[in-house]
Amino acid sequence: YLGLEIEVYAPDDETLRDVMADPTFADMGISLDGSLNSDSYGIEYKTPPQQGDLFATWLRALTTTLNHRSYRSHTDCGFHVHADARTFTPSQFRTLIMLARTYERVWYAMLPKRRQTGTWALPVGLTRTDFDQSWLTPQDVFAHWCKPKNGHGIRYHGLNLTAFTRWQTVEWRYHHGTLNTEILLLWCRIVAATMDAAQTLDSVKIPRRFRGFEQRFRRLLWCRIVAAAREA
Repeated sequence: YLGLEIEVYAPDDETLRDVMADPTFADMGISLDGSLNSDSYGIEYKTPPQQGDLFATWLRALTTTLNHRSYRSHTDCGFHVHADARTFTPSQFRTLIMLARTYERVWYAMLPKRRQTGTWALPVGLTRTDFDQSWLTPQDVFAHWCKPKNGHGIRYHGLNLTAFTRWQTVEWRYHHGTLNTEILLLWCRIVAATMDAAQTLDSVKIPRRFRGFEQRFRRLLWCRIVAAAREA
C-alpha cells in the first residue's frame, strides 16, 4: 500500500473548494504545509492508502484534475510517498536503510540539486559501523536512526523512519513536487521495488563511493536530451 503527500499551489480559494467537493476525492485529506506560502494557496493533498491498478487510476484522476484546474507545482514543493511497513522486522529496516544509503546517490542524481543540498530531504547519515551491529527490536532500529550524526531534524531525511512510530509507514521524501503523472508513477515503482527488496534480500553490499556518478549521470541525460531534440 502507498499513500501520497502532494504539495501544490492552488490558483484560488474557489478552485480549492471545488476539488475537495469532488466525490472522487472524498477520502483525500488536505492541510496547509509549513514549507509552502499559505498566502499563495500552498497546500498538501494526502491520498488514502491504495495499491495496484486502483492506485494508478486514482493518481491519474487526481493529477488530471489538478492540471486541468491550473494547479502548479513549484521548486519548493515536495512529493512524499508513505509505504506500508506494518510487517517489517528490525532486520528488514536495517536492509532498507542500507539500500537507501547505497542508492540514494542515484536517486538524487535524477532530481533537482536542491533536493540533496536543502534541509527537507537529507541523505542518510549512518555509517558502516552502525550496520555492523545486530538490531533485534524496533527500539534498536530507532536508537540508531535517531543518533545525532544522522543529522539535524531526523524527520527531514529522504528516507524518514520516524513515520513508522505514528503511521507504521516509511516516508520517502526524496522527490520534488510535480504534477506529471508518469514521473510520479515511475517514482512510486522505485519506492515499491526498494521496499520489496528490503524484505527479500539477505544482505546488501555497500560500495565505498560512486565516484563522480552524479556528474556522469547528468552528462548522459543531457546527451540523450540533445540527441532527442535533433531527431525531432
